[in-house]
Amino acid sequence: ANTTGAREVDADRSRELVRAALRLALGEQHAGRDDFGDDDDEEEEGDELARHLAQVGSLRARGSVAIKLFAGDPKEEKAILQLLRDNFTRAHRVRLSTSRKDSREEYLVGLGRRM
Repeated sequence: ANTTGAREVDADRSRELVRAALRLALGEQHAGRDDFGDDDDEEEEGDELARHLAQVGSLRARGSVAIKLFAGDPKEEKAILQLLRDNFTRAHRVRLSTSRKDSREEYLVGLGRRM
């Protein structure tokens, strides 16, 4: 997704993408709607694979995830990092040394998914 240049708008959009990535990776039971607020996506009736992935996620046991984030709300970002710590053996925030000093770009990394 492109950035708008409006820091808060970009941070909000970035967090929405992080939420979607975590739901895809971990499933609703670990990165559920209650962790991040309501989700309006509807599932097609009779799609057993989609229901299964929505429950358990698509990331296998001991799998890893790296998610780009534009920093904004420290409280919500702390909650997302805690969610990673709860679901991975190692989780941390990474800021690349090659990023500009005024950049809000960070990466959240989870290593070794717990099932």
